[in-house]
Amino acid sequence: EMAHTLCFSGMDRAEEAKLKLLFADANEWLGGEWTLAPENTAEVLVIDLESIYGHMTWLKVRNSSRYVIALTSREQDEAEHVLLRPATVESMVSVLSAAIGKPVPEHEPRVSASDAMSSPPTPRRSSCTVNINARALSSMQ
Repeated sequence: EMAHTLCFSGMDRAEEAKLKLLFADANEWLGGEWTLAPENTAEVLVIDLESIYGHMTWLKVRNSSRYVIALTSREQDEAEHVLLRPATVESMVSVLSAAIGKPVPEHEPRVSASDAMSSPPTPRRSSCTVNINARALSSMQ
């Protein structure tokens, strides 16, 4: 399957660098389906609506066939898809999943897929509840 392409546009360099770090984590969560591309070829654009350049880009592309996500610090009436500032890995995952019409995948932080398959499903949680129940029972007597 072809990778989906994304470009960050209109924000200053420092914020773009932060977004790219978030994107790297989000993309790992999404199974590496995404890659960064230049603005003129990217399928999905994340555009800073609060900068002059970003707003100009927004006006240029919003009626095109491209999927445009507005980066903004408040809900926007004019934007159908919004990534609210400050962006997080979770919010990035959620807008990127929506962009390709997929549900957000379950996320187990920093467990590789092979580990997740070979290990039994979360034994810790069950033993923990047993301990709590035992304690609750003894306190009732």
